[in-house]
Amino acid sequence: MVRVVVIIMLWSIVGAGIGAGLGAALSLTIGPSGTSGLIIQMVSWAIFAHMLGGIWAGYLLLADRSGREIGHGRPVILTARCGTIDETFLTEQLRQLGATSIEAGEPAPAQQR
Repeated sequence: MVRVVVIIMLWSIVGAGIGAGLGAALSLTIGPSGTSGLIIQMVSWAIFAHMLGGIWAGYLLLADRSGREIGHGRPVILTARCGTIDETFLTEQLRQLGATSIEAGEPAPAQQR
C-alpha cells in the first residue's frame, strides 16, 4: 500500500506543476493582469491539477485488479462451520475456488433457541 501512496503523491506533484504552468499561461494571455492575478491563477490551477492528478492516479491504481496493491498472493484462512450443509459438497466447492488445504474438524454444536 505504501507504493500506492507514493505514486499518488508523485502524480499530485506533477499535476501541481502542470497546473501552475497552465495558470501562468492563462494569466499572461487572458488575465487578470498584475502580480496578484498571476499568483491567483497559478495557485488556483495548481490546486485543481494537484487534486485531479492524485485522484486519477489513485483511481487507476486501485481499479487495476491485476496489481500487487490489492494483496494477491497472501494466504487467506477461511473457517466454515455449518451443521446443515453436506460436507462433501462444501469441500468440492472450496477446491473449485482454489483451496489448497482443507481440514475436517468437529462440527459446531447445535445452538438451541
